[in-house]
This record gives sequence, C-alpha cells and structure tokens, in this order.
Amino acid sequence: MITLELSFQKTITGYSMFSLTLSRYRRQLLCTALFSTLVLSGCTLENRHAGTAGKGQPETQVQQYQKIIDAAAGKPSVDAIRAYIAQEPLLTDPDAHQQNIDETWLMLTRFTPEERNNIQVNADESVLQGWVDLLILYQNNQQDLKALSAALGDWQIRYPDNPAAKSLPQDLIQALSSTYGQTGKNARVALFLPLSGQAKLMGDAIRQGFTDAQNGAVYSTGYRVADVPAAQPVSAVPAQTTLSPADPDKDITTPDVTNGAPSNDSTADGATAASPVSAPQALPYSGESRTVTDVKIYDTDSKPLATLLAQAQADGMDLIVGPLLKGDVATLATANTPLNILALNELDTPIARPNVCYFSLSPEDEARNAAQFIRQDNKTAPLVLTPDNSFGRRIAQSFADEWQKNGGGVVLHQTFSGNPGSSLSLTGVPVQPASSAAAQPEGTVVQPQPVSGGVDSVYIIATSDQLIYIKPALEFATSARGRPAFYASSRSNKAGTGKDFQFEMEGLKLTDIPLIAGGNPQLLSQAAGKFGNDYTRVRLYAMGMDAWRLANQFGDMQRHTLRMNGASGDITVTDNCTVYRHLPWLVFKQGNLAPLGAAN
Repeated sequence: MITLELSFQKTITGYSMFSLTLSRYRRQLLCTALFSTLVLSGCTLENRHAGTAGKGQPETQVQQYQKIIDAAAGKPSVDAIRAYIAQEPLLTDPDAHQQNIDETWLMLTRFTPEERNNIQVNADESVLQGWVDLLILYQNNQQDLKALSAALGDWQIRYPDNPAAKSLPQDLIQALSSTYGQTGKNARVALFLPLSGQAKLMGDAIRQGFTDAQNGAVYSTGYRVADVPAAQPVSAVPAQTTLSPADPDKDITTPDVTNGAPSNDSTADGATAASPVSAPQALPYSGESRTVTDVKIYDTDSKPLATLLAQAQADGMDLIVGPLLKGDVATLATANTPLNILALNELDTPIARPNVCYFSLSPEDEARNAAQFIRQDNKTAPLVLTPDNSFGRRIAQSFADEWQKNGGGVVLHQTFSGNPGSSLSLTGVPVQPASSAAAQPEGTVVQPQPVSGGVDSVYIIATSDQLIYIKPALEFATSARGRPAFYASSRSNKAGTGKDFQFEMEGLKLTDIPLIAGGNPQLLSQAAGKFGNDYTRVRLYAMGMDAWRLANQFGDMQRHTLRMNGASGDITVTDNCTVYRHLPWLVFKQGNLAPLGAAN
C-alpha cells in the first residue's frame, strides 16, 4: 500500500517514475501497462474503458481503487475521487452504483473553495470535470435552492453521461427537496390540461379523475367505497367542441389520437390489483409532509405554454401536474423553472431533470409486461402481430427488447392492415435488438422468415373489431395440436362486445388497468357511467385519480421510493423519474372475461 501511494504521488508531482510504475503494475491491473500508468497519474476511466480489460478480473481493479479510497480515510482527496470515478463502471449492483455516487459527492463537499479551485483536471477527464462543475454550482447556489434546481437541470444536459446525471446523490436530493418547504407544509398544484381544443375529451377525463380523487374518491380493492363526489366546476374553461374521428394508429399519449383526439379503441396499460389503498393524506412530499390543499386548473389550449408557466409561478404554485401532449411536455421539461413537474406523458428521448417526473399510459410498458408474462407462461417462441405502422413497430421492438433482456431468443414480427382475413400465417420478420436496428440504413427491407410450427405464442395488438378476424384466421392456419397460445393488449378490450365475441375469444388472455380488470366494480360502474362506457376515457379517468395521489407523493417519486397500487396500475418509478406499471391479466373462458386467477 505504501508503494502504491508513493508511486501515485510521485507520478502526480512529476517525478520520473514512469518505467517503475509500468513494471510494478503490469501484472496487477486489467488494463495495459500504459493505461494503468495513466490511471495512477489521475486520468479518468470512462465507461468505454471497462471493456478493454486484459487478463485480470474486474474485482481486482475494484479492490485496487478501493485501497486508494480507504487510504484517504474520508478526507478530501483528488486521488480518491479519481478512484471512485474509475471503479464506477465496474460495479454491477445498482445499490453499489448509488453508494459510489453518494460517497463521491460526500467527499467532494468536503473540499474547501480553495481546494476545489486547485483541482487539476486533465483534458480527457470529462467525468471529473462534471463532478467539479456540479460542486461549483452547488456551492454557488446552495442559499438559493430554486436557482440550484434550475442550475442542476442545465448541468444534466451538459453532462448526460456523468453517473450523477442519471442518479443524483441522495444528499443533493435532500438539499434540493428543501426548495419546496419554503412556503410551509401545504402544496399548491397547477393542473395543466387541454380543455378546449381537439384533446378536450382526454383532458376532461383526466380532470374529472383528479378532482374526484381530490374530493375523496378512492380506488381500493377488498372493500366498497363511497359514491364518487361530483367534480368541482372548472371556471373559465371554454365550452366543449366536437371532435373529429381519430386515427387509431397514431398516438400522442397512450390513447391513440389524432391532433389530441382519442379513438374508441386506444391502447392503455394497467397493473395488478393488490392490497387496499387508503385515501390521500399528508404524505412525504419533497422532503416534507406536503398535503395538496389548493388546485388551480389551466387550459393549455387557451394560451401559450410559456405564458401559463409564468402565470403559475406568479400564482405561487409548487407543482405542475401536466401537460398532456408530447410537444408541450418537451417544452416544459426544458424550461428554466424552479417548479416541480409531474408530466402526463413520456418523451421518446427522456430529458432527465431533478424537478421533472413522467407519468403516462404507455403501450410500450404494456408490451414489456406482456413479454415478462409470456415468458413466465413457459413460452419460448413468440410472434408479435401489430398494425403496419410506426406504432406497431415500436410495440414489437419494446416486446422483443424485454424478451431478450430476460434471456429469450428470437422474436418474430408480422404486420396487418385494416381488418385482416385469411392471409395471416405464423411467419414473421425477426426483430433486431434496438441497437442494431437503429444502425440499419434507412429503407432496409428484411424478408419474412417462414417458420414450421415453431411459434408457440402470439401477442396481438389489435382493436376488438380487428381481433374478431385475426384469432380465427390464425387458428385456421394451424392444427389444434400445434395451435399457439394467444395474448392481447388492452387495445382489444372495450365495453359491449357481446357474448358471441367472448365465446369466439375463448382462451385468449389480455391486460387492462386494475379499475377495468375488476379491482373495484362499484367505482368502475360509476366511472363508466360518466363516459358512456368508453373505456378509453375510463383509463384516462383512472390516470387522473392516480395523478392526484402522485402529486401528494412527489418527493417519493424523486427518490425512487414510491410504491403504489393505483387505479391505473401497480406503480413504481424507474430511471429519469418515469412511472412504470405492472399489469393484471384477464382471460376469456366460457363466454366471460374474468381475472386470470379467478378463471383458473
């Protein structure tokens, strides 16, 4: 250890120990001798270097870096900071990653401003530079925590590959959380929804769910709830407009929409109905107990988003719930605002900011759920059948990525147009991993690969009107003995399909949100009555109910500690503070659609 420290120090101070260091560590480190010397002289190990290891074991490298860290004994040390940076890409356990980030930050905060200014950062040490800049903005803005929140957002954009940009240090999150405790323990929420344009019906359904939950409506399982109170009237909202028919293959948020208008057969997701859920109350909210006591509704179709944002800040709001449309979400996620944001949609390319979380009804999440479930159902050779458009390709890609991530093999993809007939068969194009698919030249065409009875499961993305053609056609194409198992998404589930349809779907399994899947029949009856049995709007209503509860638990979302059994799903939080929900399954059996467990 003494030899290691001396070698390290002498290299730093410019002594001519280059050849000695090469000799001493040639057999101890995984990297080449030259690379080892660069590490010991303070160069940063980037993620790409982790794959250049030699004959040693990664554990050996981690141990070497840990010795340097231990030698610092918690005192400010640039050598230790470099060791933290170097070992981070070698850690495989998520908890170890977070601990490494937390300890790196803790040591950084022990540097005085003078010590910080004396840190020499080499040209190729982008990770170290990011950490130093993070420390600078923290020390410059720690007395103005709202400014700190805005500065952090800019920093994450400049250093997207820094470990702290992906998962903030816990101590920094705690410091940031106090931003929202400056006005007392009551939170004020601005609800940003489209309430007068093409997406009015979507926005109104979410608003009703949100305000009903605010007024005491509770999604629960295992007991009956009181009647849902009527939503409070919304002032200054223009009258309803007539919506044009929607294209069911284009989506802005989870429901398939055109210009914000929902279709009758949208794709949504859900979650397992589990233990009873209590009514919203004083829950952790950005480091403090924060009860939402005041909600003000803003129509995002009435004024430019920047104007509404400025108005919400002037009105003293603490949290924005919304907006709904992807373009508005992207605008608000990049805005320089100290307000917390619970966006009601996801972005194709997530923008990670400490004050922004994302909540949507994601058909991609539903596909990932399906891949997990079908694997657990002991299937090994799936075919994904989707509409012939970009939406269908996204769903197939999400399914295949999840399938292969969990050890599955080839996933086939077949498309259809309109209401398919007898032309369907158990053939498809192998879905390439997302990384290799992105690298293919534009316009690349892959010919379908015929299979000979190898498909044992078919995941179908289709409306109920399309499914009535698809399932019999696929059954006709196979013998009863070699017939695959059929699975579908919530896109296939709508009210009023009738007994003939249900008998025709015998054995097919599908997903839907807990509220529709039978988690609370009384609340479902009340919600369906509000929207004329339109399940698309019922799903959005459930989303609104859960958005109310998430607004009361926003601090838990930021810390990734949230667990919630909601009306729209069994909710957890993943990377970039994005909601993920696990889905319950139902099955058609003897002319009925019932929860899978109850039907077996």
